[in-house]
Amino acid sequence: MASKEPGLSVQLSDRNDERTWFTCFIADRSWSIQTGREPMLSEDTRFLRLEHWRSERVAVPEDDSIVALIKLRKIMVRAVMSAVAWSGLFGEP
Repeated sequence: MASKEPGLSVQLSDRNDERTWFTCFIADRSWSIQTGREPMLSEDTRFLRLEHWRSERVAVPEDDSIVALIKLRKIMVRAVMSAVAWSGLFGEP
């Protein structure tokens, strides 16, 4: 069914592209946590507006989960990288 609002299908397509990128970011951070290696994907300006992104007109409830997972993975990566650096300084017990 065609959208009655011009441009809405483009907005929805763009939104799905962003969701895909954020999901790749979450996966990258998860693998980083599991392996102890540095993340491969870098953050860009999209991450500065996550709170706004999750409340845009084309947002769905699952977008809140994406934002929460991004925040959690960022915290966890910092913790793991700190632990890896700490053990590198003082050696394994």
